[in-house]
Amino acid sequence: MSDPQLAAFAEKILGERGTDVRTKTSVTRVDPLSFQLSTGETVETHTVIWAAGVAPNPLISRLDLPKDERGRIRVNEFLEVEGSDHIWALGDCARVPDTRTGKTHPPTAQHAVREAKATARNISARYGVGEPVSFDYSTIGQMALVGERTGVADVMGHLFSGFTAWFIWRTYYLLQIPQLEKRVRVMLDWTLDLFFTRDLVQLAVTRERRLIPEKNLKFQI
Repeated sequence: MSDPQLAAFAEKILGERGTDVRTKTSVTRVDPLSFQLSTGETVETHTVIWAAGVAPNPLISRLDLPKDERGRIRVNEFLEVEGSDHIWALGDCARVPDTRTGKTHPPTAQHAVREAKATARNISARYGVGEPVSFDYSTIGQMALVGERTGVADVMGHLFSGFTAWFIWRTYYLLQIPQLEKRVRVMLDWTLDLFFTRDLVQLAVTRERRLIPEKNLKFQI
């Protein structure tokens, strides 16, 4: 989360639930039974889950186009590649400038969807249909879960945390589900989940043991 207050709340909740949060620290090496941190510490483990953030598709590195230090294609406010009048780029692979802040737009889904619409209009304008439009969009909000029935949310500048943020997160995604029937089914399932514990099912899988190894079998007639 970009808001320091929500980030601090999320770190506090994760710490209370047994998660060791390391900020300004990166993994420099992964071995079969451990991994090393940029601080020089070695952590022994059998499981490593890598969540390295967003990166451009490897195909982008092979294109002869202007890029920034992170490998993203440099575009202008019309999503045209710098130095070209017939190539456009958007989404994770593009460095889209924010003319209001002087920074860049974040590579999130809500921005990419709007970038696609602006790009389609600008391509049409290039061929004489309509007028070109500059990409100008402000993030509606950010939401994240930090544990069971706990979350953080920044909705149009209003900050929420705890159960309220979790409820907003679920409500938003419920509204994005297509078809009323599926929406009602999910809503009923989520509602029952509030009053009952998780439904865990364990399947007992056993293997038959051979009393006599096959190589020692002897047949008598």
